[in-house]
Amino acid sequence: MGDSRQILKRIDQMKTRRALVENAWRACFNYTYPLRGVGFNSLNTPIEFGLASANAKQAELYDTTATNSVRLLASTLLGGMTPANSQWVGADVFDATDDEKAWLQEAAHLVWLNIHASNYTGHAFECFMDSVIAGQFALFVDEGKEEPFRFEQWPLSQCYFACSQPGGRVDIIAREFQLSAQQAFNAYGDKVCKQIVEALDKNPDKLFPFIQLVEPRPNPKQLELPISSTHICMTSKEVVRDSGYKAHPVVVPRLLCLPGSAYAQGLVYDALPTIKSLNKLTEIMLGTGDMAMAGMWGAVDDGILNPKTVTIGPRRIITMASRDSMFPLSPGSNFQIGQWMIENMQAQVRKALLSDDLINKNGNSYMTATEVNARVSAVRQMLGPNYERFQDEFLRPLFFRCFTICWEKGIFKDPPPSLANKIMRVTYSTPLAKAQKAEDVQAMVSYESLLAQEAQVKPEVLDLYDWDMAARLKADMTGINVRLMKNSKIVAQEREQRAKAQQEALKQQQIAEAAKQGDEAMEAFSG
Repeated sequence: MGDSRQILKRIDQMKTRRALVENAWRACFNYTYPLRGVGFNSLNTPIEFGLASANAKQAELYDTTATNSVRLLASTLLGGMTPANSQWVGADVFDATDDEKAWLQEAAHLVWLNIHASNYTGHAFECFMDSVIAGQFALFVDEGKEEPFRFEQWPLSQCYFACSQPGGRVDIIAREFQLSAQQAFNAYGDKVCKQIVEALDKNPDKLFPFIQLVEPRPNPKQLELPISSTHICMTSKEVVRDSGYKAHPVVVPRLLCLPGSAYAQGLVYDALPTIKSLNKLTEIMLGTGDMAMAGMWGAVDDGILNPKTVTIGPRRIITMASRDSMFPLSPGSNFQIGQWMIENMQAQVRKALLSDDLINKNGNSYMTATEVNARVSAVRQMLGPNYERFQDEFLRPLFFRCFTICWEKGIFKDPPPSLANKIMRVTYSTPLAKAQKAEDVQAMVSYESLLAQEAQVKPEVLDLYDWDMAARLKADMTGINVRLMKNSKIVAQEREQRAKAQQEALKQQQIAEAAKQGDEAMEAFSG
């Protein structure tokens, strides 16, 4: 069992390192989604105060361009990486046989079905919102009771990250959270402290702080699981659970990595100066509009009219010595310049958050499938290496964790014995990954067309190209189900039977021609 004192000392060090990015994260949440940054605005305070602070920050937002852009980009990334309507992940091994490919693809299909049959989509959308705003998120994948998986997004304000390997994935996660006395007793049983036991009868909803540390074991023993998980009750400073996992249960991908750090920043950070300026400018324009609508007035303090007590408004009577005691003033503002500046800044924000490449600029709400694919492909190209990192830090560990759970629950059929000593790798068939592979497929098609033209002059050139392998590669890159592709042995048998049938037909044709020639010779001899 882990030493709670050493763990708490280590987590304090992790908190110090996270403090370097907290101010930037807090600003990014405050100017886009204050409710998602509740923990950063109210550290170590009840959630009610955090919600009040978030509501106050929300009231200070005078322009929602950044908010709408974050929501649009998050939904696009979710639909482009893990769509619910098409399988976006697969499994393969090097030099796989047809039987191995069939089993691996069926297993990957079952994993994909069970992921989207669970509570994945709702939590994943919130995760991608945090990724766009703060650059990373923490998604906990656990075994479900009624379904294979149970997903839970851990708020960034509760999490502290580190890497066990230089330049590696985030695989050390500490989380601060609160449980009611009833929840803590249900989760940890008799290992809870006496304060929690006493609160069960008097106040079962009273909250108590806990910490969980998940990290790889450096040298796991024979019966130890490779990933350790330690729960500590902060009231008693004692370990209440020491367990583990076969595959890492927390997925922490990063969008824009900070050099030499386990933390990241999102696209909102790049647009933050413009977002702040836009918010301030919109506030000024609203004030100017208020003056333009209500008017601005001057008044002479002549002993009868006191300007300090006069309020301009409908159905009011103001006592004046003369008509000249009150007169309208021109505000001297230029709404056209202000409107131009706002529209210009809004365009900059949308461009920084890639919204200009996702919205329909034709003025209607409909887009063809070609337009959608082209715009998603444009986003993929703009994200570039960031998307590749998401594959490595999000899709791969997510699949392996879900695959492990399905394996332990006995959801898969028995695999071919030949897979026992092979290393499985993850393949991607997401819309964004397909857009990448489409270029390779197009290159193959162009080369095949070129070979066909050259074959008209020199037919032997077709022997240079493995047409069967090319067809299977194109099927794999375009996401065609392996069950639609015939087994190599069956193809060989069908070709052999076809060749025999052709030889037999040719033989019968030769016999018929020989018989015909014999009959013609007899007729000529008889004549």
